[in-house]
Amino acid sequence: MIGVRLNTFNDNSGEPEQDANSALTELDKGLRSGKVGEQCEAIVRFPRLFEKYPFPILINSSFLKLADVFRMGNNFLRLWVLRVCQQSEKHLDKILNVDEFLRRVFSVLHSNDPVARALALRTLGAVAGIIPERQNVHHAIRRGLDSHDNVEVDAAIYATTRFAAHSNTFAVAMCNKLSDMVECESTGAERRAKLVRALRTVHGGAVRAQGVLKLLRSLLERFPSSSSVRAAITALTAIAADTVVHVPDQVRLFYEESVPVDGADLMIALESLVIATGMDDGPANIKSLRIALRCLVKLCNAEPAEYACRTARALAAQLRGGGRRAAGGGRRPLLEGLAALGAGLQAAAALAPALPALGRRLREQPDDPSDDGTTLVLLCTVLFQERAGAALVSTISKSWQRSIMDAIRPFDGWTRYRVARAALRYGHHSLAADILKCLAEQAPSESAQRWLSALHRAAAADAMLLEEGIAGLEAASAAWEASSGWGGAGCGWGAGCAAGCSGCSGCAPLPAASMAARAQALSALARAAGAARALCTQPPPAVAHAHAQAARDRAAAAGAAAGATRRAARALSAAARRYAALARSAFHADNSTLRHLHIAQHTYNQMAQFLERITSNQQERPAELITKELKATTLEEMIALAPSIAIAKISTKLFDDPTTGPGFTHRHAEAMLAAVRAACGGSVVYR
Repeated sequence: MIGVRLNTFNDNSGEPEQDANSALTELDKGLRSGKVGEQCEAIVRFPRLFEKYPFPILINSSFLKLADVFRMGNNFLRLWVLRVCQQSEKHLDKILNVDEFLRRVFSVLHSNDPVARALALRTLGAVAGIIPERQNVHHAIRRGLDSHDNVEVDAAIYATTRFAAHSNTFAVAMCNKLSDMVECESTGAERRAKLVRALRTVHGGAVRAQGVLKLLRSLLERFPSSSSVRAAITALTAIAADTVVHVPDQVRLFYEESVPVDGADLMIALESLVIATGMDDGPANIKSLRIALRCLVKLCNAEPAEYACRTARALAAQLRGGGRRAAGGGRRPLLEGLAALGAGLQAAAALAPALPALGRRLREQPDDPSDDGTTLVLLCTVLFQERAGAALVSTISKSWQRSIMDAIRPFDGWTRYRVARAALRYGHHSLAADILKCLAEQAPSESAQRWLSALHRAAAADAMLLEEGIAGLEAASAAWEASSGWGGAGCGWGAGCAAGCSGCSGCAPLPAASMAARAQALSALARAAGAARALCTQPPPAVAHAHAQAARDRAAAAGAAAGATRRAARALSAAARRYAALARSAFHADNSTLRHLHIAQHTYNQMAQFLERITSNQQERPAELITKELKATTLEEMIALAPSIAIAKISTKLFDDPTTGPGFTHRHAEAMLAAVRAACGGSVVYR
């Protein structure tokens, strides 16, 4: 009954407008009524009276009348008086006769009814703000803690918490008492949890808090019940927040106990830390800022839908701020945080709130002599990530590339080369080709020119492939072949890498081999496109159907198209095997490069099996495709896996359609062309 939640008593429907004296007189008449219902109605209307007429004389008189009702009435009326005191806390300081009010309420503590005494203790706790140092009340609360009645003890714990918040003397005096009650073996788990919550306010400062913290930590081992542990950890956190000096120990406890932390609270804490450490670009602040940003990115990777946009908005607000922080060393960690956020799977949605701030920073590049161009590279990388994520779900224009070209024009060649590499990593091949073409024309040496020219030809080939689609397959394959130096050209990527790395034997074979594998794969895709068109350009002869029946090969009814498709499938399988061999021999490659090699192998294997399924008599899905499924972990992998996902959808749509008949038909040829068109995309240059 005592623990009922507070209600608001502000419902004045049907209440006529009155002056203060008339309203008080009417309520006093209700208090003197012999009917309990009318008395309750009068009591619950007092908070409304205090809000409407907050005069000290009226409030003092009203509380004295309520104290009389509390002293003379029953427990039900006392409960409503208690609730009026709890709701009217902000008006308690207007009570002029505090001693008289206290005397009338305190007299109930001499009652033989433990519920009445409990209500009196709770009422005294509710008005603790105006009687914080009354020793007789302190003594009454201590006696209440020693009571054998559970209701009275709970009320004394509540009063202890209230008085400790207003009186440091009382808090220090009660600390040992509560500690003894907590350690008592006969104390129940629920009671112990309430006592632990009370210890949050009675620790008495940083010095005495050490003993309370030691006691609460011992409770975690001695009383492992969930309620006690939860209350102890909450109390430890509150005390650590009050004393500040114990915060590191509390964080360590969270790690030891594996306590789950609410993501929203953690998000607020990390945002505050980012804002605080970003105000100055001193070395100590930069280190703390990087740690906070790293934690933010991990939180966003765990729950991108909830926190990614909010984090991007917070970091963009820091970037948007002017002054030394925006142009100094504090700006680079913010961009690194955005780049790490954009490297995830929700790049487009996550970075969208930061686009205005990024565009503004790109146009207003500050003159910072200490900046080596890394800030511009990070800024462009974040923009590339957002555009790449948007390109996966919709068609985007190329107008944004002009602002990138204008921004990088004043910078040196090394900075522009890094921007071009970032563009290649996220599939912006036309922009990278334009940058690399200018760099190749300004190359300082012959080896650098070969290297840049090879990259330019490869980027231009992929850009042409994205624009022209199947029509540019053969030209793109030839450009990749020339770039790799495959076939004895000697002036491609491999030769340039060897010269650029001073003859490093560990990494020189990988770029040339990967470009050669790409050229072979594009050539196989061109053969697949030619095989699909052969159904129209080389229609089957009249005897093809009879020959197919004799050979028990339904696909043979398509004539030359069936044989060309099988040869294209073998060529694609060979390209997949080449990627697999390249991944096995790339001992110096990083994990990201190996993942891209495996994704390319999976994609061309999938394409080969799709063609084999079209030309086979039993068009069932191969078991290898059912068991093997790659999942992207970064934005780069998502771009690389996009063709594989598209091919899987095309295959499902074709073979799961009940109207698709057996053999090689025009529907199969259209699906082949769609699959080839999908496989033309997804090209990214490895790190």
